[in-house]
Amino acid sequence: MSQPSISRRNPILRTEPRRFDRDSIIAFAGAFDPQPAHMDERAAEATPLRGLAASGWQTCALIAQDLRKAFAGHTRYLGMGSIDDLRWLRPVRPGDDLVCEVRLGASLPCSCDPAVTRRHAEVEARNQLGEIVVRWSCQLLFGEPYGARKSRTRMPRPPCEVRAPRRAKVMSRPGNHLIKYFEDVCCGDEIALGSYTFDSANVSMFESIMAGSKECIETGSGRHVSDWHVVAAWMSLIVAYYKRRAAQLAADGCPVPALGPATGARWLRWQAPVSIGDHISFRGWAEHKVNAGGHGRWGLLVAGTEGRNQHGDVVVSLYPQFLLERRPTHHRPDPEAHELADAWP
Repeated sequence: MSQPSISRRNPILRTEPRRFDRDSIIAFAGAFDPQPAHMDERAAEATPLRGLAASGWQTCALIAQDLRKAFAGHTRYLGMGSIDDLRWLRPVRPGDDLVCEVRLGASLPCSCDPAVTRRHAEVEARNQLGEIVVRWSCQLLFGEPYGARKSRTRMPRPPCEVRAPRRAKVMSRPGNHLIKYFEDVCCGDEIALGSYTFDSANVSMFESIMAGSKECIETGSGRHVSDWHVVAAWMSLIVAYYKRRAAQLAADGCPVPALGPATGARWLRWQAPVSIGDHISFRGWAEHKVNAGGHGRWGLLVAGTEGRNQHGDVVVSLYPQFLLERRPTHHRPDPEAHELADAWP
């Protein structure tokens, strides 16, 4: 692969094609996003995705992996600091080949470290038909790796604007549960989603799935965990919470609203590194509801979520957008997922 040039004269970077196959899609979903649309062809036909499709988080994690490979010749690339706006526009099917294109903005100083610069980036991934399947805007970090600067005097660091979280716009309060029809969800309702331990076995499993290997990859203690593993862990807790509460509702003879796929996310911030051995507890709350004209089977629920480690420090926060079933009525057209996502300004 030719090494990328990221000068002002050449602000565009393209990755090599990435093939998504059925086995890897199901493997990732089974571990982190076990919903019908990602697990079973027949069941997936009845979902809004209308067929087997990769988890959006798997798509993002592999694209980020490809970006890091593409930047391998650029020794000052430190990684992705944050994502401001993420949208899944089309399903990624088994057999799809994705190519990612990145448009880079100007280099700007990063307030948290004089040796680090940030560059705004617009990322698009297209399939073999030229269709855009995912798009996000983010901040990429460049500079001297911290390990190369250990001998220097360490000064207190001011807050980093790249990783600064977006504050919730609602006053959260503990809720009974959030498995409700769209109309019944109250903004501010908060739930505890559970916790996830990033032990060597879990990290090894994630890295093996990312590598497309059926064998576990050995990991050492004290290593930092992939940012995308942290998000995938949160997603696994969302699905587990839904299944647990849905079973309880069904046992009580109550209706169970369907949870549709996520359409995107905003203000994804990795605020602190996660290392092997860390124990992260996640909470979520209803932030905003988008009616999208009051039509269709689905409403768009904007949620807030954050994860804290065993020391009480926030390590990740984001605002995902989920499709949530409305109370059943007749004669409602079913809009495409991206039409609802676009309704949220």
